[in-house]
Amino acid sequence: MKCDSCGAPVENGKCTYCGKEFAQPQSSLKTPPAQPNGGSYYRQTPNFGQGGYVPRPPVQQAPPKKKQSFWSKTGTVVFMLIFFPLIGVCLMWGYKKFNLAARIVVSAVIVFVHIGIFAGGSAASSSEAENAASSSVSSSVSAEEQEKSQGQIGNYICTVKSAEKCKDWNGENAVKITYSFTNNSSDAESFDLALQDEAYQNGVELESTFTEDDLDDMGLEAKVKPDSSKEVSKVYALRDDSADVEIEISEFASFGSDKLNYTVELD
Repeated sequence: MKCDSCGAPVENGKCTYCGKEFAQPQSSLKTPPAQPNGGSYYRQTPNFGQGGYVPRPPVQQAPPKKKQSFWSKTGTVVFMLIFFPLIGVCLMWGYKKFNLAARIVVSAVIVFVHIGIFAGGSAASSSEAENAASSSVSSSVSAEEQEKSQGQIGNYICTVKSAEKCKDWNGENAVKITYSFTNNSSDAESFDLALQDEAYQNGVELESTFTEDDLDDMGLEAKVKPDSSKEVSKVYALRDDSADVEIEISEFASFGSDKLNYTVELD
């Protein structure tokens, strides 16, 4: 470039002969290199109107990506929800996995399931306690029945000695019950006048009958002196060949409700 006044060469924007100053062309301006500034880079932009540079805003660098925790992974949370529900719920809410509605539904289902389990366990415990109490009561009742099983009723003792299937006089199925009768009263009494016996099958009373062989050998009407015992027999027509026979024995002339109860199993 030459000076338009004297024709001398121009160097560094100034005539080497007359000293006239010239503005430098844009192509001759150089942009200074980027400078670090607190983790970012600072670069100046030429401002030709003012004859200098203006600073650019710092360029923000993207932060380094953090490694995902094992416990925050979706697969881990799902696994815990299936096999360890309470831990899974804590992880699900702690790491905010799934949307809010899904978290609420999953939590509610798990809570209701656990309430059902605990309620079932409590019911089972209560049932066991009731069964234990019932067993205790049954033991007490059994002890009382054991005392009665000796056959004491009023002034008499009556126990079932045996039960035998047989045929009655008409060839129908029957059962022969043999009792041991003891008279502890002050007068001689027969079984028929001292006690009354009833037999039931499936809750229905059985009718008394007799066999041809034992027609005159039942001993029901024979008197027994005080402090003496005798075996007597009675035959009942069966309604069922296999159902148990329940025997109830009470005093014949008594207003009391005491009864002896026996159960006879048919083979």
